[in-house]
Amino acid sequence: MTAGSAGGRPRFGASAGARAPVGGALRSMVFLLIVIGGLIAWTARPAPGVAVIEVDGVPAPGRYALTQPTVHAAVVAGGGDPSGLPDAALSDGTRLTLSEGAVTLSLMDRPLMDRSPHAPDVFELPLDLNRVSARALAALPGVDVTLARAIVAEREEGGAYSRLDGLVRVPGLDVDAVERLRPFLAVELSEE
Repeated sequence: MTAGSAGGRPRFGASAGARAPVGGALRSMVFLLIVIGGLIAWTARPAPGVAVIEVDGVPAPGRYALTQPTVHAAVVAGGGDPSGLPDAALSDGTRLTLSEGAVTLSLMDRPLMDRSPHAPDVFELPLDLNRVSARALAALPGVDVTLARAIVAEREEGGAYSRLDGLVRVPGLDVDAVERLRPFLAVELSEE
């Protein structure tokens, strides 16, 4: 028999340099932690087709998961009355604030999944189409970052918009899309 074995079986912990069999247990613990972490991250995300909207200036302010995220649905979820407010679709991560009958849209300060390294913009509606930034446009319902940049690029290349209907010159915007954006935009012509 060799040292460290008895009856053909290895002896653990008896001889110098021998190690306890922790490799399998350690791998199992790491695997279990990864699975639990994944489950926590998965359950913290809203379900597909659900947008999280933050609502302020209503009787029950807070964040609401809405399957049909609109201005009216968000106000109603917060216990408010949407009468007299424009209704339009909202994007996930939008903050809607009501103040004296006016709607203000911005990006949530701390969305569930942070999509931007920059602080959010806050602005009042309607936005001046001839001065608005692409970042502010991207917070509007139905406008993504690419379309927002195209609107600003068209303004810079083709000159100021004289009417909201001028948005149809932007690729990707048609008359129906312009009508959906109308409650959120205005054209103020400079007096030069």
